Amino acid sequence: MASQSFWAGLETTGKIIDIDATNFWRLLPQVLEEIAGAEYVSFDLEMTGIRVKNGLSDRQDKFSVEEYYAAACEVAQTFQIIEFGMSCSKYDTEKRSYGWTAYNFRLAPWYLGDNRTHLALAKFFDRRYTLSSNSFRFLRGNRGDDITSLALESGIMYLSRQEADEAYKYFIDPDKKVRNLIDLNKENLEANLFYDWVRSAITLWLQDPHKLEWLNIENPGGESLTNLQRRLVYQILESEFSHDCLRAVPKCKNDFMQITQKGVNAAEETAILQRMIERKAAIREQTGFRFVFEALVGGDFADDIDIGLLLTPEEYHIKGSAADLRAKLLAIEAKAKENSRVIVGHNSLFDLCFIYNSFIGTLPTSLQQFKIDIRAMFPRYVDTKYMATQDAKNIEFDQNLEELYCTVQSQKLPLFHPKAPMCRSSHQAGYDMLSTPRCPPDAPRRLAVKHPTPAPGFLSAVNSTAFTLPARQLDLLDLTTVRDGLCSVTGPFSLLDHQDGAKSLRPREGSLIDTDAVEIVNTLPLIPTRGSRSTDCSVDNKTVIDQEVSTDGHRIDGWNSPIFRLIGGRLRAAQGVIDPAS
Repeated sequence: MASQSFWAGLETTGKIIDIDATNFWRLLPQVLEEIAGAEYVSFDLEMTGIRVKNGLSDRQDKFSVEEYYAAACEVAQTFQIIEFGMSCSKYDTEKRSYGWTAYNFRLAPWYLGDNRTHLALAKFFDRRYTLSSNSFRFLRGNRGDDITSLALESGIMYLSRQEADEAYKYFIDPDKKVRNLIDLNKENLEANLFYDWVRSAITLWLQDPHKLEWLNIENPGGESLTNLQRRLVYQILESEFSHDCLRAVPKCKNDFMQITQKGVNAAEETAILQRMIERKAAIREQTGFRFVFEALVGGDFADDIDIGLLLTPEEYHIKGSAADLRAKLLAIEAKAKENSRVIVGHNSLFDLCFIYNSFIGTLPTSLQQFKIDIRAMFPRYVDTKYMATQDAKNIEFDQNLEELYCTVQSQKLPLFHPKAPMCRSSHQAGYDMLSTPRCPPDAPRRLAVKHPTPAPGFLSAVNSTAFTLPARQLDLLDLTTVRDGLCSVTGPFSLLDHQDGAKSLRPREGSLIDTDAVEIVNTLPLIPTRGSRSTDCSVDNKTVIDQEVSTDGHRIDGWNSPIFRLIGGRLRAAQGVIDPAS
């Protein structure tokens, strides 16, 4: 068995950092860099509600998978995220320990800022904020703070990709007002007559060689223009006079709209250009936390971040500071795209729906499309609830994250033990997600220790050339093909490949898998990770050889990777096999 000093070496060091609107931009480069270099990123959310009264999510009977997804969509589209906890961990081969940094992000479910541009953006979206009284009481009772009020007062803003696209298209340019065309066939006679009258007035004005620089459109009834009438004017300009470079601006509190040709009034054009610059900056600032999400999924963020938000005015005016920081962001973005980190959640279907709805856009109507989209965002995703309960006889199916953490925490030979501050409480997202990364290695090991000798729970690959693994064990991971009850694991970091026509999983040629040193456990999906070193352990000769390895330009950890080192190695140690680090 491994010595106690070795297990002590697995103790981890780290800290929890609380982030809100007051320090978000200052800390954003650090957060992005942590994500880009992490091997594992675990997360947890706190939301304003988790059940819609009298909705699908309020049903008491048993759900089908599709119905459960529909219920999750209903909740995610009704409530909002108010706290996002995230832990980034990476193994240090020299220190033989994990280093981790945890972040507790307080999110604002609406739009903050009180200047003219921010207020205009808030009005443009008119985002809905919904708070469940049950969730409010639960969070206040378990946390000891008023997270809902704190989120509204100092939360970090965010826009989904869909919202940002809409804002760039319709909010920045004051001449692009029409998002949804009005169907005149569904409007009354008065609206149709107004439309025809405005179109004729504009046509005659353009044809007049002695026309004024403007054309005023008033309500024929004498009152102020209605919202419908203003929308019809914008629609006419965009759909029927788009090549005439016309602009309509409400005047005198909507008493009338003034139509002019662009470029005629230089002062007005300068003012409009300045407003467009301010509106573009407001969108970038409002995007906020989604830049963190983009780093998680390997998306684009470096060119979209406003450098002026990251630096103080004094720093910004130092020659080269802005360019250097932009270059750093581009390097971080490239690293985040290149590295494939494992994302870890717990019982996370609802969380994934909230993440999708908040940072991507409207949720897919079909579960199949949702799975495709999630696979594209998180190709290496692990759910600890699934891992702890799949085919498990000794772990209660209804254990929540806190109960599961307590279960594995009580075992000997801890595999992963972040020392979170004792003052933290459960249902604080930044604290809860620290329990998540420990559960994947420990929960399956708890099952493994119950069988000190090879049993149906183990499928040994020692001295063999092929091994079978039930396809269901790799659900939610890099599964792309299921054939004859077996699965194919694909992707640039896969260790296993499905031979066409074969009924077992075989090592991919040149994949670095060592069948003399790896045991496959059917309660645990094994996930290869990037790294720098691979350790070949020969049990018979009791020797350990460290060597640097590379395949197709991607370096893959062997025993020193978190999964193989902490899970594979400890499973072998639990059975009395010599551990390479002992």
